[in-house]
Order: sequence, then structure tokens, then C-alpha cells
Amino acid sequence: MPGNQLLDQIKQYYERYPLAFHLPGWVLYVVLPYQTLPLSQIFSQHEISVLFGIKALNEALIIAFFYINYHILTPETLRRGHLTRLPLAVLGMSTLLIATNWLYYHYVIVADLPRFSAKLTQAGLTVPSQSNWFGTPIPLIITSLISLLLLTSVSTGFAMYHERTERDHGIRRKADEP
Repeated sequence: MPGNQLLDQIKQYYERYPLAFHLPGWVLYVVLPYQTLPLSQIFSQHEISVLFGIKALNEALIIAFFYINYHILTPETLRRGHLTRLPLAVLGMSTLLIATNWLYYHYVIVADLPRFSAKLTQAGLTVPSQSNWFGTPIPLIITSLISLLLLTSVSTGFAMYHERTERDHGIRRKADEP
């Protein structure tokens, strides 16, 4: 079947050059949300960097956690049955994200908040009043946690697929031995 051959070729290419698949995905994940916002018409490039520095920091932490989960946490959970490690790691990562959000927001964003609000008002936009949790806007926390949970789910699925493929390959190899 030509479809199976194509999938096999893609799988072989992925095994040899995983970065060729991962890098475009990460670029889309990180850059695409910023491309949908018309911020360049309101803010300078430096101001956009300040505003979204927290997202960049969060994304770096979440991407690192993606690979830790993919290569270590989920495989260890599947092999050894340590079912509490992954939820504890996600809880720890969530705490780290909330702490970095709080630190960045309070030590970087708050100082420039009146200027950012004034620019938005001049552009005819209003800054909605936001509830906060421990002094950090709730939408900032929620988006970080949703990204973490989404990418943890994806990396867990990838790891489970990889483990199953390796196990099936090992079973087939044993069956082929005389």
C-alpha cells in the first residue's frame, strides 16, 4: 500500500531527524498567538517584548516540561507503575508557573501598567478590569495552566505511543526468532 509506505518513510525520517518535526511545531505554538493580536499598531517592539516576556518564560518552562514528561516521567510511570509521579510533577510545574507569573507581573509589568493602559485608551480600546489571584491576573494564570495541561497531555500521548511501538516491535522480534 502506498499510504503505509509513506507513513513508514515519515516515521523513519522522524526517527532520524526529530528536530525537523519539533521545531516548526514549537515555532507555530509560540509565535502564532502573537500574530493574531494587532499590538504592533499600538505598542513598540520593546513594549511588546515586555508585555509578552512572561509568556516567553512560561513557554520555555512548558516546552522543557514537555520533554521531561516525554522522555522521563511518562516512560517511568509506564515501566514501573509509579502513578503519582506525573500528577505530582504537573502540580509542581503549575506552582512554578504561578510563581513565575507572579514575579514577572509584579516586578516587570506593574511598573509599566499605567503607560500600557494609556496607550490602549488612546487607541480606542479599553482595559477590562480583571480579577486576580495573589495579585496576578487570573487570565494570565489560566492560559499558562491550560497550555501546561494541553502539552502534558500531548507529550504523554506521544510517550505512550512510543512505548507501545517499542513493546510491539520487541514482541514481533521475539516471535521472529527461531
